[in-house]
Amino acid sequence: MSQFTHAQWDDQTPPNEVPVYLPSDYDPAEQFPLVIFLHGYAPLTTVWYDILLPLQEDANNHGYIFAKPNGSQDGLGDFYWNATDACCDIWGNDPDHVEYLLALVDSIQTQYNVDPQRIHLIGH
Repeated sequence: MSQFTHAQWDDQTPPNEVPVYLPSDYDPAEQFPLVIFLHGYAPLTTVWYDILLPLQEDANNHGYIFAKPNGSQDGLGDFYWNATDACCDIWGNDPDHVEYLLALVDSIQTQYNVDPQRIHLIGH
């Protein structure tokens, strides 16, 4: 696994430091699905989504590994993902969020037994 530094990822948490939540029945001998939640373009960090969309509890109840990284912050402090030319890097910082998310998946796969056929990114 590569070592990640904060500078590589703009103002984001390095991929190997994003909290990962395991279901209570996690067994390292078994493969588990991975769900990564991507927040919308908003002043909300993923902490607020715990209230709005309690996926950690759902992950525990339905047996999947769960992570919820924060995107980059723009000049006003709003969080975003650099998804397309239409959204949402209006400040022109050009973070490579595709590379970041691939590194996050790689980091999680090195720590936990993830089913490579059941890796999902969800959000809005």
